[in-house]
Amino acid sequence: MKFLRPVLKLLNVGIIGAGSRAKSHISVLLKLKDKYRVVTVCDVDVLRAKNVADEIGVKAYNDLEKMLSEEKLDACLIAVQAEGHHVVANVLAQKRIHILTETPIAITVACADYMIKAARENSILLEVSENVPRWPQERLKQKIVADGFLGEVKSFYLSYVSGSYPGIAAIRSILKSEVKSVVGVFPPLDSILEKAEINLLNGITGV
Repeated sequence: MKFLRPVLKLLNVGIIGAGSRAKSHISVLLKLKDKYRVVTVCDVDVLRAKNVADEIGVKAYNDLEKMLSEEKLDACLIAVQAEGHHVVANVLAQKRIHILTETPIAITVACADYMIKAARENSILLEVSENVPRWPQERLKQKIVADGFLGEVKSFYLSYVSGSYPGIAAIRSILKSEVKSVVGVFPPLDSILEKAEINLLNGITGV
């Protein structure tokens, strides 16, 4: 007896933002042609949107509402500046379009909660494109701690060159706990060094 593999619908994907991160996602989506079809690119800079769209043979927009009214989309990538994530996400949620957003999810907890609430109320999926915990070196750290090689972890020191939010994502995965609070200080304009005290729900603290 032969079992037929079900034919899955190709998901039409819109790209919102046409910068370097959007291009990274597009390069992967184009390799997954059996699952996804990139159909449009939108950016406030119409020339940038057109340049990216022309490279992959799709239509460019610089007006989000117009794009959503003219294109039939199943999901969208949000790759604009983080300050605008919650605004764009709410528009997509109202249209019942699933969302993959670049990191960080938002610039404040309130904005992140707003996005989550909009997704829940409209029964759509909201995913954050944070892949640091899946990196091989991070998985090794997770296993070292999980196997008890370091004994009981009571505190940690985090120095992360890729930025604070990937670092927090990594430490959450290593220590198997969500974050209770973060108290930090913005660096001066001539520095990229961010300093913060991080408290996890399991009682472990670090800087």
